[in-house]
Amino acid sequence: MWIILAALAAVCQASTDALYKKNLRNTKLNGISLCLGTYIFAVLFLLPIALLNVPEHIGKPFYYIIPVIGVLDSLAMFFYMKSLQTGDLGNVIPLQTTTPLFALFFAPLFLDEHITIIGVIGILLMTLGIYCLNIKDLKKNYFSPFKSVFTKKENRYMLTTALIWSFTTCLHKIGMQNSNPVFWLLFARIPLLIFFLIVFILKKENFNVIKNNLHSFTTLGFLNAITSYFYYISFFIGITVYAMVIKRTSVLISIALGAYLYKELNVKEHVIGATIMIAGCLCIAI
Repeated sequence: MWIILAALAAVCQASTDALYKKNLRNTKLNGISLCLGTYIFAVLFLLPIALLNVPEHIGKPFYYIIPVIGVLDSLAMFFYMKSLQTGDLGNVIPLQTTTPLFALFFAPLFLDEHITIIGVIGILLMTLGIYCLNIKDLKKNYFSPFKSVFTKKENRYMLTTALIWSFTTCLHKIGMQNSNPVFWLLFARIPLLIFFLIVFILKKENFNVIKNNLHSFTTLGFLNAITSYFYYISFFIGITVYAMVIKRTSVLISIALGAYLYKELNVKEHVIGATIMIAGCLCIAI
């Protein structure tokens, strides 16, 4: 069951990535307004479901984790938007597959979920996949494809996002264990809504941007809510790293959407690199 939910989360995530990219091409929208609009409607969609699933007991870690999640996930979304705004979907989205790689260090520490030695093979495959993503830079020298990962700001933004998400995913599971998945879904989003509302006000953005883009924000809010629902339930009842791997197959859909909708180039290299990285994810999870 959890495998199906993680796969559904992957499809919804790819759709969200493409829609974010489309809206970021609108000069009247930016990452802050997109995040605020998304979380306003995500909270509205999740509120009635959460009220119908109030847990009988809420553990103390629930209250400690909420503010930490709020700050870290807000920063992750900020870098995520910056990456989408400055890079092609096919180039930056595959870097999300590094999340399980970073989780190798966090999951055993926080969740007592250990990975076998075959994870080393997974790391090598992830490395090869990253190399293939940037193989167009090979003409400079053999190390240029790796150098591109760190010298291009859009890649740095997405790697930072992946690093943060690998840590916060573990915290999300602890939060769910001290309440329930549906109730946690709502309360994990309220701090993000508050964060981006504060930033929105401090930057003196015009609230008309929310009113004028209700259709986009409603769609993004719904996708965010349903993606999170599928994903959170999947790693709550399954193995966290396994669920991460399945969800990261969304990168292949995102590459296809980037090529079809935005005429992005180097699709072959992106597909090969992303496929190898997903294989690496799978090895890490075994």
